[in-house]
Amino acid sequence: MKIKAGNREPISFKALAVIALTMFFAFERVLVSRWGILRYSDEIFALIVLGKISLMAWRKSNKYAKAETEIILLMGILLAVGLCGNGRSRILLQAVPVFTDVLSTVKIFLSYYWIRSLRLGKSQWDRIIRGLAALVRLSVAVMMLFYVASLAGVPYAEKSMLGEVRMGMRSYRFFFNNPGNFSKIFYFFIPILSADLYYRKSLSKKIFIAMGLFLWMSTLRSRAIAFALCYIVFSFCFFKIRKESYKMKPIQMMPLGAMALVLGWKQMIYYFQNESQTRHQLLKYGIITMREYFPIGAGFGTYGSDVAIQEYSMLYSRYGFEEIYGMGRVHTHFLNDNYWPMIMGQFGMIGLLLVCAILYKFYRFNLRITGENKCFYFATLLMAGFLLASSIASKSYSEYSMMPVFILHGILAQRELSSQSRK
Repeated sequence: MKIKAGNREPISFKALAVIALTMFFAFERVLVSRWGILRYSDEIFALIVLGKISLMAWRKSNKYAKAETEIILLMGILLAVGLCGNGRSRILLQAVPVFTDVLSTVKIFLSYYWIRSLRLGKSQWDRIIRGLAALVRLSVAVMMLFYVASLAGVPYAEKSMLGEVRMGMRSYRFFFNNPGNFSKIFYFFIPILSADLYYRKSLSKKIFIAMGLFLWMSTLRSRAIAFALCYIVFSFCFFKIRKESYKMKPIQMMPLGAMALVLGWKQMIYYFQNESQTRHQLLKYGIITMREYFPIGAGFGTYGSDVAIQEYSMLYSRYGFEEIYGMGRVHTHFLNDNYWPMIMGQFGMIGLLLVCAILYKFYRFNLRITGENKCFYFATLLMAGFLLASSIASKSYSEYSMMPVFILHGILAQRELSSQSRK
């Protein structure tokens, strides 16, 4: 069934559902803080998608590319490694927590496969991209309005939307619980606004991108500032200097990587060489756990994951985390502040290699598919760069706030594949 919108081609309910669910997941953290029952929505979504993919595989009706099928197989091996780790370490054997962590491990990838399982025409994918971009521009306008109000001293905005003082200024968090979580929404906002430039490169669209970058930096997080500055440099090089041969090889990304490293070097040294920092502790004991339970790790829900916090893994007690603020039984907000240590601890060396292979195949496939569309290719590069860099100091690939990013990967891939099939 389709809904008509003036003289334009009708938009289907399926396309509207994609837009609605993507925006829901983008603001899920805000909604969960007000309606706690929604905290399980991403797990329920992942479970439904997992069931759909399994049914399609049983009926042999999936239309995934070879690389995507290989990724599914690699994820299946990763899950088997994790379950074997549980059986070997015997740290966590309860079925419900283990299964919950299984979903957490693969849910952002499942959001991509949900999009790839939908059958829509090229025009519908165009409507989805443009619809999402329009809603994101509206969101950016509202965020900017509240930011100006908070700086102007409007009581509600100033009290509710400004965070701690950094660099002599108060950071901005909008309706999110802290500026760091607010900054993560721009991993999705900036790429979708950049992809939308394909349809029309107007001055107003570029102004909204600039506003988004400004709001991103207003969180005063070093990572956000570094990413925003890298975006400015990268977009100039990509669209102004490399007008024709815009496809990038890994070696050509090295200057930008070096720039990001320079911008974030001080913060990385602070996090990973300062033994009082939780990220240093997570990395140190992630490596120790990988060695102790070599080569398959300690299993699901045992180290660095949300479930490991909920169950308060016995490894944390063994490592003395109870004595460190933010890593104890009461204040736990730093216990899942990293991705790779979690992979090392829970899945060992084999799991680490599997995850690297999954990400390599995933990005290689998506960059190849979007390679003929300059704006989509640019947006794909952005999402890959943002999440890979962020995974060094956050749980990016296991965090539900990154689901819109992987949904967007799927949308861009579907649009290009549907376009190619019509040629």
